[in-house]
Amino acid sequence: RPGLWDPEDSLVRQRHQELRDRLQGAGIALSLELGAEHYWDERVFRVERERLRPHRDGAAILLEVPTQQTPRGLEEACFKLRLKGLLPLLAHPERYADLCKDQERVAALAEKAAFVVDLASLTGEDGADVERAAKWLFKKDLVMAVASDVHRPEDVDRAEAGLAWIKKKLGPQALRRL
Repeated sequence: RPGLWDPEDSLVRQRHQELRDRLQGAGIALSLELGAEHYWDERVFRVERERLRPHRDGAAILLEVPTQQTPRGLEEACFKLRLKGLLPLLAHPERYADLCKDQERVAALAEKAAFVVDLASLTGEDGADVERAAKWLFKKDLVMAVASDVHRPEDVDRAEAGLAWIKKKLGPQALRRL
């Protein structure tokens, strides 16, 4: 996130390897892959691929946009990312109120980006409107994946409750797929 956290790629890769080495040295068998959540800025819009960090150095790139107003040009930027061989993953689209109120825009954007819903959103953690939007995205079959947005220990319980909702409403196969 420019202005807040925007280290050089070499530093990120160095710290990632140091952490992997420390985990291995401590006898912790854990697959720790490199990735980043890219906050919307001009770099993403201009598709400066050399400054973007796809998950596992593959094609998937996680994007977060301001929740107050979904930026103009988001659809175009996602299209450009696709042309560059990247798959835009839109983090927690259910939180973008203006986007979720425009069903045509949601459908158009879903053709250019994969939607990743936050599990806690299914429990009402971010308010009733966000919960309704998350469940609406599931109803329209627009959710490609779910993830936890865990920042505190209590967030784990909320993510678990979201997993339980998916299993109950959509079934165990959907839970595994998501």
